[in-house]
Amino acid sequence: MTTTLSRAEEQALEQGTAGPDAQRHLLTALRKSGAARSVLPQLPPSDPGAVAAAVVRLQMLESIAQLEQRRLIVRLIADGVTQVEVARLFGVSQPTMNGRLQTARQVAPVREGFSGASPGELCQRYAAGLMSRAQLVDELSRWDYPAVLKGDPWDDLVIRPEGSFNEVGRAFRRGLIDAELYDEILDAVAQD
Repeated sequence: MTTTLSRAEEQALEQGTAGPDAQRHLLTALRKSGAARSVLPQLPPSDPGAVAAAVVRLQMLESIAQLEQRRLIVRLIADGVTQVEVARLFGVSQPTMNGRLQTARQVAPVREGFSGASPGELCQRYAAGLMSRAQLVDELSRWDYPAVLKGDPWDDLVIRPEGSFNEVGRAFRRGLIDAELYDEILDAVAQD
């Protein structure tokens, strides 16, 4: 049996609207193709820079996988799948799934027209190798950043709401994007 994804399944997976059958189909395709084993190339242990970059990539892949898992739980429940059935899919008990569901409901959904729910998540996806540089610059240049709020003019307090450009700066400081990419994003945002 060949396991190929139809264009409709690919689009549903990309948009986060794929049902359990399409997701199982994808998992089967990944296992058969061997892609599930080849996320990272073999790294020579003597290259600390490559090893450090691989560690960051793996950490971001893990973080994004956790977000996607939480979004999937919420979507399955919203689609009418019972907690017992969802728990069975994830291999946990129903009480455990209930706890996960409470946490999952606090995860922001992916914004329409974007690959993530925040500028920080977009940078994580880039660092994980799930977005191209061009796609990241495009999406961050189109992002509607909220204004940074300042309190009293005599007060140094600055409030940076979620989704602000500060998340891009934080991604730079964490090493998710490099200085050249940060400047490219800054220029693209300034032009908008």
